[in-house]
Amino acid sequence: NACSVRSLKCACAGASPSSRATFPSCSVGVQGRAKAVQILSAEFASRGNLISSSDVEWYLRDRRYDISKARKKLLRRLEWVGEMKRVSTDDDAELEREIGTKKAIVCEK
Repeated sequence: NACSVRSLKCACAGASPSSRATFPSCSVGVQGRAKAVQILSAEFASRGNLISSSDVEWYLRDRRYDISKARKKLLRRLEWVGEMKRVSTDDDAELEREIGTKKAIVCEK
């Protein structure tokens, strides 16, 4: 991936590093982008939230490396994930029903 945290050359250039999105252009330099990823990653790690630096970078790119806007969107994501319905693996019928809808992803955790 040419737009990883290690290589931020095209992170703000509107390039699509994945099939998930095309990002808006911005004027933040390479050092500023790397610092924003570092700051926001450290902030979420200190709160005990395990968010990968690539996810932090994705949200920063989507918000033109505006840390406060990316923080707000990441917090909303964490809130949403926390509210998702968990299906008990003890009830095979309910689990099979949810799998059958194809609206859920079954995780091993």
